[in-house]
Amino acid sequence: TIFGEIVLGQDVMKKLEAAGTPRGTPKEKLLIIKAHIEEKQK
Repeated sequence: TIFGEIVLGQDVMKKLEAAGTPRGTPKEKLLIIKAHIEEKQK
């Protein structure tokens, strides 16, 4: 489980959500190729 905030790429998140099933497993193999973590600015 990942907790965070999506600041860019909500369209991609919608596609990931659409690939899910009621049990939580995806209908097809999904692969996240690149992601990064940004430190919260003070």
